Amino acid sequence: LGVRPGVGTSTLVAHLGALAMASGPEPAKSEAGEASSQVLLLDLGRPFGDVALYLGVDGDFHYDDALRSARRIDPILIRTALAHHSSGLALLSQAAEASGTQAVDTEAGMLIDRLRDHFGLLLCDLGGLPVGAAPLPLLRSAGQIWLVADQGIGSLVSLDATLRELERLGLRDGRLSLIINRYGEYEGASAAQLADRFKLPLLATLPERTSALRSCTNRGQLLHQIASRDLYVRALRPLLEKMQVGSAGTPALTGWKRLLPHLGGFRWTTR
Repeated sequence: LGVRPGVGTSTLVAHLGALAMASGPEPAKSEAGEASSQVLLLDLGRPFGDVALYLGVDGDFHYDDALRSARRIDPILIRTALAHHSSGLALLSQAAEASGTQAVDTEAGMLIDRLRDHFGLLLCDLGGLPVGAAPLPLLRSAGQIWLVADQGIGSLVSLDATLRELERLGLRDGRLSLIINRYGEYEGASAAQLADRFKLPLLATLPERTSALRSCTNRGQLLHQIASRDLYVRALRPLLEKMQVGSAGTPALTGWKRLLPHLGGFRWTTR
């Protein structure tokens, strides 16, 4: 949940989704011998479609279509209608021309239930989206909610406003963690000081690597595909260790509805 547009949430989620898919268990195969996705990335941040752009994928089936077709979602529709990254990551985005009208809670809740039946891990990018415009079933049932900010004064003011809105909705609880992106040790308050100021556990600090990330994006690749030992890629380790790709519908993931589940036991190494 990026606290304002431009703090790097979509770039972060694109990398996490591809890495989680690559590091998960061997995907099960259909009767036709096709591997199924284990990870779904919901690209609901603003501007619409940024994650799809960064991953270099496109499709004709979007989030609004999925809301209308929730009862029809099955492995065949997932394989043929959803966009897929080269890593195998499945992607469901808002169309670029989407109106941004908030879905009815029951519709969004039904869709998330259906998706959880078919994926071992759901990630959701809500970067730049006001809390009040986010699908409440997503926020209510998330296993973890990661707030992405940077050290800029505008970002910190937005972080404060985001926390106030989460509290108003009864969602300011132990699931919240803080990620400071583009972190510079001498560029203001330290990450520890910010976490203490906002009374949030500090999950990770990500270094300033805007130029490297932009260069990769312009070449149609993710940073870990070009430089697996880059400081930014290494800094993702605490986040990846919070994520485990399970099998859809397994007992360990019922309860349901765990987005970014903190299940432990996940191993990931940089090569």
